[in-house]
Amino acid sequence: MPQPSSTQYLTARIDRLPGPIPAAWGARIRLHTGIEGFISRIQQQHYRFRDTVAWPSLRRIGVGEQLLNTARVRHGRMFDRVYDVARTAHWYV
Repeated sequence: MPQPSSTQYLTARIDRLPGPIPAAWGARIRLHTGIEGFISRIQQQHYRFRDTVAWPSLRRIGVGEQLLNTARVRHGRMFDRVYDVARTAHWYV
């Protein structure tokens, strides 16, 4: 998620302030951008585990492909929301 519009507005105002305030704000923005990347890496590792370990293991014990496909859709829908909420929430913390 890109910066919320309120953060972009604040950044524009803070950039006009004197002294070290803009530099400190810039550090905050870089920190949040790094956190967003970290959340994305967690999501990628989670889905990679699902696709390379969990789903193949379930296939080996006899879980049907149709059930796995349904579970994949539900899993994606649920966890995509979780990661999107985490990306949004971290800008406000």
